[in-house]
Formats: sequence, structure tokens, C-alpha cells
Amino acid sequence: MMKIQLAIFGALIGLLAFGAFADDTSGPYKIIKTQKIGGPGGMDYITVDPEARRLYVPRGDHMVAFDADTLAEVGQIPNVSGEHGVAIDPKNGHGFISGRGAITVFDTATIKQIASIPVGGRPDGISFDPASQRVYVASHASPNLTIINAADNSIIGTVDSLGEGIEGCVSDGTHLFCNLEGDNQVAVVDEATLKVTDHWKLGEGEGPTGIGLDAKNHRLFAMCGGNGKVVVLNTDTGAVVATLSCGAGADSGGFNSNTLEAFSANGRDGTLTIVKENSPDEIVVEQNVKTMPRARSCNVDVKNNQVYVAGFEYAAPATQPAAEPSQTPGGGGRGGRPQPLADSFTILVVGK
Repeated sequence: MMKIQLAIFGALIGLLAFGAFADDTSGPYKIIKTQKIGGPGGMDYITVDPEARRLYVPRGDHMVAFDADTLAEVGQIPNVSGEHGVAIDPKNGHGFISGRGAITVFDTATIKQIASIPVGGRPDGISFDPASQRVYVASHASPNLTIINAADNSIIGTVDSLGEGIEGCVSDGTHLFCNLEGDNQVAVVDEATLKVTDHWKLGEGEGPTGIGLDAKNHRLFAMCGGNGKVVVLNTDTGAVVATLSCGAGADSGGFNSNTLEAFSANGRDGTLTIVKENSPDEIVVEQNVKTMPRARSCNVDVKNNQVYVAGFEYAAPATQPAAEPSQTPGGGGRGGRPQPLADSFTILVVGK
């Protein structure tokens, strides 16, 4: 009897925790489109090219390009092992896919591979800085950062010893800010010298992954999946400006300079937390939009002021277990994590 009572109590606690971030319809955002895409493969980061109206989704061993408005498939790049993310250089019309042992370069007009750049470590997140025309490749093994000249695909240099568990990186044109998931810190890299100049502690934030930057107002947003926090830092001083609560399992995120809003896709409770910057020193949680269970990847469309969110369907209940699942349908998973249903990959568009 006691075991049954404890089980019921645990279930109620789980429901209450989930309910705290259930769909908040009082805010301006809602799901305006849902499209089940299906197809084989998992998923990590998704990337939207706002001007060219393309959405890029790595699926494990191939990258799929979609029309960002219709979500119709427009092309694929096959045979890219261990894909994680895509960075777009709109000036040259090139895309860069982070994969195991190499960065695959493709033409964004034809969706055809045009080059392969060998890199060390274990490439994961990837970002593009339009100010310097550089591509930054993050790796959980040495070297922690590989810097590529987007104009000629040459490797400019590498940076190591940033810290434990490098995740999201973003540039203000002078400095590169990198979340360190294992150290609960942000590492600061001088882009001119490629030297680590600082490490900023995140206060209450644990396990930072997603990242967003308001370069104009010098505010950095670190989405912390370890304990459901969004920590806002002053990029001039590294001081914590605000610490806000978001949904459970924050993973990816971004910032829209048009609306002064940051976004956090939260995988454990399937929400999109929207943080509003009323002023550089007044930052609040604006809304929590219910997306779909364990949808943990998002990217911001700054042209239409929308957010793309991607995820899978699961046979297991959304509240079991709390840990993040594998994103590879049919795979073995880790630690008893539930697996996505085959052919269930789905894209959602969140907007006003």
C-alpha cells in the first residue's frame, strides 16, 4: 500500500511540475503550423536561413533542406557521418555541416556538396560570424574550437583548453562566447588573437547549452538545461543581470534582435520559453508555449519573427523518464531512455 501511495504521490509531483510550464495562452505566441515530416535518422541542431527561406536539418548521416515557408523538402546532402549542425554564410551562398572528422561544405542554391574540410576532435555545434566571415566549430574533444575562413575554406587556427563540455557559441564580431556545460560557465575568446580571455560563472545556472546574444545591448542569454534556468550576462563585465526560470531540459536557444526576445527549447517538458528584454536591466519570462514532448531543438527566423521547433513522437509517457532521450529512432539509447517512433520527425512553427 505504501509503495502505491508513493507512486501516486510521485506521479502527482510530476504532473504539477509539468503543469507549471503547461501552454500559456495569455502571451502573444502560439503554434501556427505543425508538419509531420517523417523520414529516417535522428536530429540535433536545426538552422534557418531567414533571407533565402531555407531550413536545414541534419539527420545523422544526411542533411535535409526544406523550404522554410512550405516545409517542402528541396534537397539533401548524403553521406555525412555524425552530423550535428549547419552554419550558413549568406554572402558566399555556402553552408557548413559539422560531422565526424570533417566539415562538409555545400552550395545553398543547388544543395550540392562542393568541399570537405578535415578537422580534429569531435565536431558538434557550429556557428557563423558574418563580421569576420568565419565559421566556428565546437568540439567536445581537443581541439575545442576550429576556426575556418568561410571565403576559401582554410583553417585559420584552433583553440583548446576552454573548459568542460563546450556547447552553444555566439559572436558579437569581436568576442566569441561559448557555453561550458560541464563547468557552468561561459568562456570568452578574443577573435583577433584566438586566445581565451575570460571565464564567467553563471551563478545559479547549471549545464548551459543553448545560447542567444543581444549584441546591441550587450546581453548574453545562457539556457541552462541542468536546472531549468536562463541566465543573462552583461557582455562588458560578465556580471549576472538576471536569472529566470524556463522549462525543464533546456537545450537549444536563440535571440531575435527585432523583438528583443530570447527563446529556449526545453526537451523534458516540451515547451518553448520566451524571455522578453523590456530593457537591458529588466528581463522577464514572457510566455511558455507547449510544443511537443521532448522537442529540444529550435532556431529563430528573424525575418518573419517566428521560431522553428523540431522533435519526434514517443511511445513512452511524456513524463517518463526525466532524462533527455536519444534522438535516433530505433537506436539503443542510453540509460533506459525511450526511443523516438520511426518516421515521426515533426517541425513546428511558433509565431504571433
